[in-house]
Amino acid sequence: METVHTAVTRELLAAGWTHAGAGDWAVALRSPDGCRAARISPFDPVGPYTAALYREAAHTRQVPRLFEHRRLDGGGDLQILEWLDPVPEPEAAAFLRSIAAGEPEVAELAGIVRRVHERARRELPWCGPLDTNPANVMRGDDGRLVMIDPYYADGPALYATAAREPEVVAARIPENERRYMTEIPLASSGPWKPAEREAMRAGLAAADRRPFDDQLITDPAEPGVEAADRRPFYDQLITGPAGPWVEAADRRPFYDQLITGPAGPWVEAADRRPFYDQLITDPAEPWVEAADRRPFYARHAGFYDQLITDPAGPWVEAVDRELGGPAAVLDAGCGTGRHAAGLIARGHRVDLVDASADLLAIAAARCPGSRATRADLRHLKTEPVYDAVTCRGVLNDLITDDERRAALRSLTGSLRAGGFLLLDVREREGSRRRADGSAKVRRAGPLTFTSRTTWDSGLLRVAETYDLDGQTTHHEFTMRPWTEEELRAGLSGCGLDAVRVEPGIGRRTPDRLYVVAGPRS
Repeated sequence: METVHTAVTRELLAAGWTHAGAGDWAVALRSPDGCRAARISPFDPVGPYTAALYREAAHTRQVPRLFEHRRLDGGGDLQILEWLDPVPEPEAAAFLRSIAAGEPEVAELAGIVRRVHERARRELPWCGPLDTNPANVMRGDDGRLVMIDPYYADGPALYATAAREPEVVAARIPENERRYMTEIPLASSGPWKPAEREAMRAGLAAADRRPFDDQLITDPAEPGVEAADRRPFYDQLITGPAGPWVEAADRRPFYDQLITGPAGPWVEAADRRPFYDQLITDPAEPWVEAADRRPFYARHAGFYDQLITDPAGPWVEAVDRELGGPAAVLDAGCGTGRHAAGLIARGHRVDLVDASADLLAIAAARCPGSRATRADLRHLKTEPVYDAVTCRGVLNDLITDDERRAALRSLTGSLRAGGFLLLDVREREGSRRRADGSAKVRRAGPLTFTSRTTWDSGLLRVAETYDLDGQTTHHEFTMRPWTEEELRAGLSGCGLDAVRVEPGIGRRTPDRLYVVAGPRS
């Protein structure tokens, strides 16, 4: 059997199978004897996880019998299952409630459903929460109830990103796993508008055609680039481990590091991580490790832009005015790259630094051509080549005086002669007034984010709660806001005596300061 979804459909129809229905992601065919169903999808990232559930929970007899599962070319998915019949909605809803409650008769199934879903959420971009639609409960020919298709990709978020920022999708899902993502049926929520489908195809194709060097590396423009400048990505951008010899795995060319992996339908999680994690050896700095512990910066990084909604435009406009013309900028603590992208659109060259690998991967995809380096801002190893360094928000995470001095020295050390810093920090008194311990709740799709901030002897104590698909994660951390006097003293100690401090720009709350600092002329 050929392995493109269209060819599979043709072959089964030619063999006597008949159309049995269609949904948003797949079409269904029924076998000539009526005993089996074929679910055929052009693009289904969660297909392997659904099949894993059917295999791992087969002994419970509360999932369909799976006769065959095959990944198809370009990210498609084929499942051959037993034929199932619909169930009245009240009965189906009661079955789903028993699974959610972990009742004894379905407790084992419930555990397997959660375990496979957790794996999918860790490994797949845009994996949605559990689907609790009663239509996902059906009946086998022996009368038993079974759960089907509990996992799904977050189609609205994924396809909105593909339309708006195809580079992000191209960076996170390999082309051979999404080649036919514009061919899903959309029978329930569609149909596709032809112009939108073609625009999405064109945007993804353009993102895929962009050479790897253009996406990740800014090379010198001279016609004869020295051999040292043509080294693989890792050697060009990142200072490797401190040992005298870098392991061979760290010296592999970019393509081999990013593309190779098992030949199975989905490569293992380590091979599916965003490109940055695969290519860069992280420094063993406490701040970098802390970034991996905060769910906002790691597990839930995909929701960052939906929860942090301060407009980027005012900050970008202010920085652009300060620069006064095309400039080389280092965005230190770049997050998802929204502000860097705005500066790039205004003609500046912007390189990226962040402690979070997940946020940095999003920023690198959003800012093609920018250098992306994961680092602790207290210990940057950049050359002094930048006209300006921007640092927005993250200096509040430094608690001790020594940490603050180290970060300001490190940022200043990235400036060329005459360069200046542009900072955004929390202001002490305004922060104290706002830290009343009240719950601030924000929602992004299936995620509910709650934060409470209290004041404790000059420090902000922040308690965060992330509720997603019935699972709750807690995280606590500390910030230290700044006074204007602390800023001026710290910057003066770095030789930056021309300091201007204003109210924060582009912030929704009045507890921020905008700082411009350069050498006195």
